[in-house]
Amino acid sequence: MTSLSILVPAYNEQHLVAASLARLDILESSPHLEQIQVIVVDDCSKDGTSEALRAFATTRGLAWREDAAPVNGTSLLATGRAGKTDWVFLRHARNGGKGCAIRTALAHARCAITVIHDADLEYNPRDLDRNREGVSGGERGRGLRLALCGRAGAAGVAVSPRAWQSA
Repeated sequence: MTSLSILVPAYNEQHLVAASLARLDILESSPHLEQIQVIVVDDCSKDGTSEALRAFATTRGLAWREDAAPVNGTSLLATGRAGKTDWVFLRHARNGGKGCAIRTALAHARCAITVIHDADLEYNPRDLDRNREGVSGGERGRGLRLALCGRAGAAGVAVSPRAWQSA
């Protein structure tokens, strides 16, 4: 068994972010994951993304702190556990771009494996559990340091991970 941190950068995704996060619930039933951590970073969205995130966090029983003071440009809006998933919701005071949102989330990640899951429904969370084995060194895995996965075609067929491992 292993643990998985999921970094979710979000910018102007009010219509998709809640559905994208809800799809991560499938990981709760994975017998391979003992802990899941989801870190959502709202990169100073100008639409209703913050409101959508607040509503989602509330459905998970998390207290939302709208008045959270920013530290180094980032506010901690909510944190808590639901099932075996630890949720962390952050917001940037200014838009820094996807890379900045990923770096912010990465600074909070504490699990054995860390992945990026976009907030726009592009990726299927089932692929996270399937590709976990190659990264963690499971039965078929090689203990990879980096695996890049994507999708191809209009049907969204998953592509096998491309792997790099340092010697």
